[in-house]
Amino acid sequence: CSAINPAATPTFVSQDPAGNADGNVEPNTDVTITVRETNSGDDPLTDVSVTGTGCTFSPVDAGFDGTLAVGAFEDFSCTINSGAAGTTSNWAADGQGNDSLGNPVPTTGEHQAGSFSAINPATTLTFVSQTPGNPVPANSSVTLRVTETNSGDDALTNVNVTGSNSCASWTPVDAGFSGTLAPGDSEDFTCTFTVGTTDISWSATGHGTDSLGNPAPDTNETVNGTIQVAPPGQGCTPGFWKNHTGPWNQASD
Repeated sequence: CSAINPAATPTFVSQDPAGNADGNVEPNTDVTITVRETNSGDDPLTDVSVTGTGCTFSPVDAGFDGTLAVGAFEDFSCTINSGAAGTTSNWAADGQGNDSLGNPVPTTGEHQAGSFSAINPATTLTFVSQTPGNPVPANSSVTLRVTETNSGDDALTNVNVTGSNSCASWTPVDAGFSGTLAPGDSEDFTCTFTVGTTDISWSATGHGTDSLGNPAPDTNETVNGTIQVAPPGQGCTPGFWKNHTGPWNQASD
């Protein structure tokens, strides 16, 4: 006779959906974890199962009877909801089985674990400055400046700012800006245009794409204001009030 060498090994197979490069997924998404229990010893196994922490594993094959011949395997899966944005889900899987003598298989190598998070993409657009400030001379050039900040926990791409009226086009201040913002990073955008002779309102809206290819939420992504234009022909020059009454007509005086 010879000594038996019962052994089983669980391995991680997949996470579905796979998520981004870090395995993180959208909020409130059902995520399926699959592990594989393999008879890696030299003895047939019975009562094979996988128990989990934070997740309940079931055999993928509905007719699986708990038996694994030498070299055979069975996949087990469980499903976890990712929860609200910013939530981290941890899972663990432990394989079990009995050898041909009715004894539990050694627990060595019988454990797998992992985690994933629900991403929390967020951006914030803030007003920085208007140059020159209100009121501005009629028919003069005005520059508006805003800051787009990645205020979430997920890297953003395709970051840009769009606007309304004469400020429909916003340009990043850094000429080499690639459109990417890591969490906590920011980029300033400016818009320069020439006003007329009347007040004008403006708005700016920030945009970005999260690591899973979806638009970042638009909460806190719009700022607006009004440029007040000084009416032409109003003002004074030294000695003006000595020689004139009423408003100064700049065109004729």
